[in-house]
Amino acid sequence: MSQLPGDLDQLLNERVHSYEELDVLLLLQRVHSQCWTSEGVAGELKISEDSAASALERLQAKGLLGSGPRAGSFRYQPSS
Repeated sequence: MSQLPGDLDQLLNERVHSYEELDVLLLLQRVHSQCWTSEGVAGELKISEDSAASALERLQAKGLLGSGPRAGSFRYQPSS
């Protein structure tokens, strides 16, 4: 079995705790020029808006997302 690169393994172990969080993080990273709301993420990933909002807030608290210009919007902006 192949091993994940050290940085990726550390990121997943320390900051991403569910597949849902990983999906949200990958979406925001892939379309990093766009700001996202929970409604937009929910529609794109076909998950509930509550689940999207929770994942966005958790990822922001972990330093992986920044706030967008509008209240309740987020963008990919890892702190380190």
